[in-house]
Amino acid sequence: MNITQQRGFTLLEMVLYIGIFAIFIGGITFFLMFAVQAREKSNVVFEVEQQGVLLIQLLTETLRSAEAINAQTTGNAASTLSLNTVDVGKDPTIFDVSDGVMRIQEGNGGVIALTSPRVVVSQVVFQNASPSGTLGSVHFEFVLTHINPSLIETYNYSQRFYGTATLQER
Repeated sequence: MNITQQRGFTLLEMVLYIGIFAIFIGGITFFLMFAVQAREKSNVVFEVEQQGVLLIQLLTETLRSAEAINAQTTGNAASTLSLNTVDVGKDPTIFDVSDGVMRIQEGNGGVIALTSPRVVVSQVVFQNASPSGTLGSVHFEFVLTHINPSLIETYNYSQRFYGTATLQER
């Protein structure tokens, strides 16, 4: 009787190989999903932080170049800031918030949105912090929140920003 050896895999070997392959693919899939989620969270944080820094820079620069603070007495806080500027065409310069968007209006020009539609501005406070006999100083603070229409935890992020700027002598 001639016995031929057959080459191939037994059922047990096939099940073992498929199981190892499935665990390997599952691990790679989990890692990729984690990496994508981390990247998305990083983008959300970057968007909020970038918008906040740009607003602080613009507010500080505009305040330092202004001549006077309009209609706010020392110690009073408001959600709108009005400044007299050196450039008559930009006088007054007004910062305010409407529907979660920080805006600026310079003189008789149109209102310009300063924040992207992906963030909401809230809890805005402009406080005249000028000691008597000084040119003027304004403390400002606001909260930026990333808009999260999908309600996915990864896209939830808020940050409070604050600063103080003093008008410079001319």
